[in-house]
Amino acid sequence: MYEQEVPLEELQCCIRCDSTAACFDCMDCDLPGLYCRECLLHSHRFLPCHHVRKWTGEMFTSTTLVALGLVFTMGHNGDPCPHIYSDGGPQEMIFVDTNGIHEVKVGWCWCAKARSPTLQLFASHYFPASMLRPRNAFKFRVLKYFQMLNNVARTTPWDFVDTMTRLTNIINPRSLPVSRV
Repeated sequence: MYEQEVPLEELQCCIRCDSTAACFDCMDCDLPGLYCRECLLHSHRFLPCHHVRKWTGEMFTSTTLVALGLVFTMGHNGDPCPHIYSDGGPQEMIFVDTNGIHEVKVGWCWCAKARSPTLQLFASHYFPASMLRPRNAFKFRVLKYFQMLNNVARTTPWDFVDTMTRLTNIINPRSLPVSRV
């Protein structure tokens, strides 16, 4: 089983650009192979809730897209807003998706005709926990997933959040900032 964790020799190059600096694997993408940092960030600019890990040469270690520098940008088709630093720069948020709880840096669009951060989240299929100054957001699909579990299996909100924390970090689920969820 552990042999499955070792990348094959032919998969040591980046699957997008063939760079030999490939050492990142996405646990949520179905493509086999490793990415270099730049290609990983580019291919995940619309997928901020994926779990990634880094190959050290001996084993994979967990890391996050935020730690690698990903900023989930709103507006401008995934490109950064020219006014991204107008209100203090990217904001740290907690996103909840069907695969767990994630810390995400969000770069809001602050152009003159930009919508409010709440409406920008709605446009990206996230439901903000607060309408005024959102710090947490839930992917629409995770809300539907919880609704179905609650209706069919009578899953309580407490049990659902506990499950989501364990999906995110089974070894130390209490290390997550769930107080903000």
